[in-house]
Amino acid sequence: MGNAGQCFPFLVRAGSAKELSLIGRPLGTKSAEPASSAEWSLQPGDVVVFFTDGLVEAMDIDGKQIGYERFQAALPGLIGIDASATRRAIHDWHHSMTRPGPADDDITLVVLQNQDSEITI
Repeated sequence: MGNAGQCFPFLVRAGSAKELSLIGRPLGTKSAEPASSAEWSLQPGDVVVFFTDGLVEAMDIDGKQIGYERFQAALPGLIGIDASATRRAIHDWHHSMTRPGPADDDITLVVLQNQDSEITI
């Protein structure tokens, strides 16, 4: 897995969420250094949540950013029976916290939920 300057994804495992750190240069920049990559093993039940900064930089109803820490703390309670249910739960949680109206920034959310056996990403 590689990172092109986006937010680090979160791994949710056994009721807690941790950041999968992978330093990478923004996509499209020129550098003589090769891009970095890493692999992680996912156990059955593990969930990896990829997202863009629009999700965590959105303002809540009190005018404060949702923030990485608040999102990370909420994630274990938002895991559903499959990736689609988890994505819906995150969307509903985010919608309940933010001000009404259009988002200030684009939001992309991808959920990878391992159902069966150990896999490597």
